[in-house]
Amino acid sequence: MMYPFYSLDCESPSSFQDIEDNEAVVDLSYPGREPDNGVDIVGSCNGLICLLYLPDCFILWNPTIKESKELPSPPFAPSYGDLCFKGFGYNSSIDDYKVVRAPSANANPNQLRVEVFSLKANSWTRIEDLNSLVVEDGYLGRLLHLVEPYNQESKELPIPPFSPFYDDLSFNGFGYNSSIDDYKVVNANPNQFGVEVFSLEANSWRKIEDLKSSLVIEEGDVGSCLNGALHWLGSSGIGPNRKGVIVSLDLGTEKFWEMSIPDCDKKNSNISFGTLGIINGCLSLLSNEGGSRDVGIQ
Repeated sequence: MMYPFYSLDCESPSSFQDIEDNEAVVDLSYPGREPDNGVDIVGSCNGLICLLYLPDCFILWNPTIKESKELPSPPFAPSYGDLCFKGFGYNSSIDDYKVVRAPSANANPNQLRVEVFSLKANSWTRIEDLNSLVVEDGYLGRLLHLVEPYNQESKELPIPPFSPFYDDLSFNGFGYNSSIDDYKVVNANPNQFGVEVFSLEANSWRKIEDLKSSLVIEEGDVGSCLNGALHWLGSSGIGPNRKGVIVSLDLGTEKFWEMSIPDCDKKNSNISFGTLGIINGCLSLLSNEGGSRDVGIQ
């Protein structure tokens, strides 16, 4: 069964009350036609939302004025819904919104085809391919790139010397710390190789302290960067005393610490959060149990 979208007015007093008829929640339904094979949210920017009606139909939608635009189909090979990555954003220097997609299927397995839609030009173009995959010792690993999309410049990072960068990482992340004016990449598989950090300034990898044995970060989680630190959802403790926490890594000191998740719903002590993000300069937690809830943390 397909479910419609909802809009939540976070400034409405009723958005923080557990009531059935919540005036802060508005049913937005689907823009235009309903999707036949499911829908993904590609991204949002300046009040516009980009949707992907699987497999290949992109839609730009302004839910405030209830208008939408179905983008022309990409003229290149179809992706059949299997995309390595996709994105949506705005660039003020050219005053244009763009959609990016990179289909998985490709004639050259060592090249990743990247296609961009310009709202101003109302057309798709194919840009420079990304050297994305490398095969080592019979395994399929990934090369890491830092990309500056506005100048269309990129830097291929050296391969981590301590472990291959495979798809079975426990957690990873990328962020900036202003106190040391440095960008860092985190690559972690504590059970096998430990935690590794790449410094852009030093242009090298180094191993740092492992997590405490009682700390576990959700597998495959990508850290959210805020105030010079990366943050992941995790758990702490042993057996029945295990509880949900936020695990943080200071990119300056390269030290881990943990924060308790606030008790935002005293009526439901079993509520658990599945998504960690950033809203208005605060960490934000989202739960889908018994309806959606979010809470900001300074």
